[in-house]
Amino acid sequence: MTEAHPKRFPHLASLLFGLCVGCAPPLLFLLLRHPAAPPRTPAVSVEGDALRLPPEASEGVRFETETAKESAPLPRPPVTARVAAVETRTAPSFAPLAGRIERVAVRLGDHVEVGARLVLVRSGELASMLRELRTHQASAATRRSLASRMARLVEARGASENELLVARNDLQEVELAARADESRLRSLLIQPENDNQYWVLSARAGTVIELNAVPGGQVRADQERPVATIADLSEVLVLADVAPLDTAGLRVGAEVQIRVPGTSEAPLVGAIETISEVVDPSRQTVPIRVHVENSTRRLRPNAFVEAVLTPDPQRRVVHVPVESVVSDGLQSVVFAVEPDGRFRRRLVTAGRQYEGRIELPAGLRPGERVVTRGALLLLNALDIAR
Repeated sequence: MTEAHPKRFPHLASLLFGLCVGCAPPLLFLLLRHPAAPPRTPAVSVEGDALRLPPEASEGVRFETETAKESAPLPRPPVTARVAAVETRTAPSFAPLAGRIERVAVRLGDHVEVGARLVLVRSGELASMLRELRTHQASAATRRSLASRMARLVEARGASENELLVARNDLQEVELAARADESRLRSLLIQPENDNQYWVLSARAGTVIELNAVPGGQVRADQERPVATIADLSEVLVLADVAPLDTAGLRVGAEVQIRVPGTSEAPLVGAIETISEVVDPSRQTVPIRVHVENSTRRLRPNAFVEAVLTPDPQRRVVHVPVESVVSDGLQSVVFAVEPDGRFRRRLVTAGRQYEGRIELPAGLRPGERVVTRGALLLLNALDIAR
């Protein structure tokens, strides 16, 4: 048998090498197109709003929890408020007759007594009123004399009783007109200076808190703003605008501390007088009136102060760290930890915040544990698992 010799098959080695080179790319393509499947990781378990994470999914993530507490409402930060006079202790003074201001005898902040002179006005209407009054007074004097003479004539039988009756009726009519003129003049609360000038007088004792008069200015009887306003400042109002959310727990009569900015004096104590039932449409706030004793005159009208509102201490509210509450669209949610280790998504009503705590008026019971760190990761994991 004849042996095979390489020289007899000169192209055999080249053929085998070509086959190897030609088949390598397709084999490599198939290997890359179908890589080896990685080891399967256990999936997140979702049951409704509850979520259970496998140990592998929580590696490297540290979840912290805290028990929800129930206590008095969180303290409220100071609210900027404005001091105003009490309406029932305020008296505006108007110029009842048209004219021109000659002199202003007071300044803003002056203290005045009842009947004090405030503004001197020159008025033609006053001259007409005085002329009419004096005319009626002179006519009354004349009619009085005629009636007296007629009475003597009746006694002497020189006149009839009817003539005496007519004279007395005329006298009574003129006297009534004169008294009406005097009453009208007194009701104006003015003090005539001469035939055509009068003083506007203060209707009460107190402090001038508003002054709308300058020498040379014109005044009218139908003028909306008074020439001066006098107020007793032994009691004042503090007007505060509070967000609707911050009115929870407030009640009429609740104590309010009033602080004057820039001073180290002890705060004044007032009481809530009214809480508006209507929200201001432009500022979207609730107006609150606080009544404050002001015997020391520390509170001045139009000044800005700080009002610390104290909610009802009998009211109880649940609060948790701010980090526990996350936003899911327009909703606020927390993740409560159940006894079996599941994290349950819970809708809550978010209240006001103070120093890292937030009130939850609804949605969570005291004693339940909530996630304080990692709540956002749980929310994302729940969204992905769904």
